[in-house]
Amino acid sequence: MYKLSHFAVLGLALTACGDKDDSGDDIDTTGNGYVYVPTEIETVTYSYDAAGWDYVVDLNGWADSVSMYITQNTENPWEEDHVLERIGSDPNGSWDMWEINLPITTEWDQQESSVNTLFAGNPDTEATMAWRIDAYEDGICVGCVVWAGSSSTVSIVNDGCIEITF
Repeated sequence: MYKLSHFAVLGLALTACGDKDDSGDDIDTTGNGYVYVPTEIETVTYSYDAAGWDYVVDLNGWADSVSMYITQNTENPWEEDHVLERIGSDPNGSWDMWEINLPITTEWDQQESSVNTLFAGNPDTEATMAWRIDAYEDGICVGCVVWAGSSSTVSIVNDGCIEITF
């Protein structure tokens, strides 16, 4: 059985989504202890086993939503789009964590956003894939990362995101 696991740590602010807004409108003025932390992607982890793909994104600060897009060597940038679920957060707003589990389907007409994926977990397939993760706050992209397999390129999917490697 083929098992794949990757982990990337980002030690920098990811501000390359265009309309970033760190105005601080999340600051609690009622005295309840919430402190505004600008939202940044801290780590990305993904793995594959017989059950499918598992993606986890750790953020500094809180996001309203996190989305992932996947393509396989295509000029049409995104073949799949998925919305991750929040699986944990700091009550004071300093971090949150997002995840999605995607079982594999082999039928194009059975692939559903945020439910499953067509991309089988093998080295040949992974080598031709590209991914992008966006974190949103108030509907504005506040952080994004892209990565690609060994024979793919992020150039067709990167419009200012930070490129990461695993």
